[in-house]
Amino acid sequence: MGFRSSDGTFELTPCCAFSCVAGSSAAQPFVVTVAPAVRLMMDLHAHLCSNEVIGFLGGTVDAVARTISIERVRGEMPRG
Repeated sequence: MGFRSSDGTFELTPCCAFSCVAGSSAAQPFVVTVAPAVRLMMDLHAHLCSNEVIGFLGGTVDAVARTISIERVRGEMPRG
C-alpha cells in the first residue's frame, strides 16, 4: 500500500510481478472483482487527467473465499 510522507503527499508503491513475492505459489492468491461503477469512474478519471492518474480503491476482502471486491473509488488530482 502507499503511505503518506512527512510533507502530506502520497508515495506510490512500485508494482512487481506476482512471482517476485517471497513464498508465492504459481497461482495468484485472490480473485479480484471490480464493480461496474468503479470501472466507469476509473476510465473517466483516466481520460480526464492530462498527467499521472492517482486515486484510491476501497472494498472488501474475504480470506476464506479468497476474493477481493473493489466497490468504491476516489480519483485524486496530483499536486503541483
